[in-house]
Amino acid sequence: MNVATAIAFEPAALWIGTREGILVRLAATSAWGVRAFASGPIGALAVSDDGEALLAADATGAVAIVKTADGSVIDSLSCAAPVLQGKIVAPRTYVTVDNLRCGLVWSASGAGAIRSTPICKDGKTEVPFDRFGGGSARLTLLSAIDWMIWDRATNSVVSEHHPIDGMRLAYLDGLVGLTASGGHYFVHWDECLVIATETEEIAFEGAIVRRARCAALSDNARRLAVGARDGELVVVDDAQTQTIALRPSTHAIAEVVWQDGGARIGWLDVQGGFGVVDALSGAEIIDRAHGVALIG
Repeated sequence: MNVATAIAFEPAALWIGTREGILVRLAATSAWGVRAFASGPIGALAVSDDGEALLAADATGAVAIVKTADGSVIDSLSCAAPVLQGKIVAPRTYVTVDNLRCGLVWSASGAGAIRSTPICKDGKTEVPFDRFGGGSARLTLLSAIDWMIWDRATNSVVSEHHPIDGMRLAYLDGLVGLTASGGHYFVHWDECLVIATETEEIAFEGAIVRRARCAALSDNARRLAVGARDGELVVVDDAQTQTIALRPSTHAIAEVVWQDGGARIGWLDVQGGFGVVDALSGAEIIDRAHGVALIG
């Protein structure tokens, strides 16, 4: 039986990575799967902006980039450790960061071999970080509760930002993250703040969701989706109101993701169940039982 371990949207479909190393594409009128890795769970998924390619990473550090049309392989990469996040930033240009906090840019010209370049602080000294957002020219690098703006042309950090004083965080259990574009940062700790990464201006602030385990900020930075330890999914918007609150699972929510444009939210729980929710009405488009049945 397939068990879901990763989730991502393309414009017309939903992708699920499984514990068995299989990629499953679920669309309105079709569903098919392709084996990406010989064994082991898929831990990270990312769809290109044009929806034509998908990056998948397994637990060993192996990365596969495939065509979304048929699952055929475009490129294969090998990282030194399991990849926490990957992104397709341009044709045959990728960014990865692994659980050793090592960031790499992978690129090739034409049909040439893929080569990796470490992401550096000053052109030569590697800079450790945890997650990232952005595109081919600049990235926002998340490091603990701080962030940096990195420029690809010079392979250097052009600014560092430390707006959250750690002394303000009264307990040791909170969430931070970035939008996909890297333009906004959120902290969901003793308070909920959304901040513009270039200017450090506060976009909005509000009350936190109790028992939070994971969160994702929509790319317009107006809505924060929060998954809770009791299986609840809550959306907080910039008017500081909870616009959606439902419990789609009886298990802790492990991951939430936004569809581009913010129309839908995908979620994954710790037991490998998943679903999709309409981001305006809160209606379940794919409930957990249907999701389990779809990937068989």
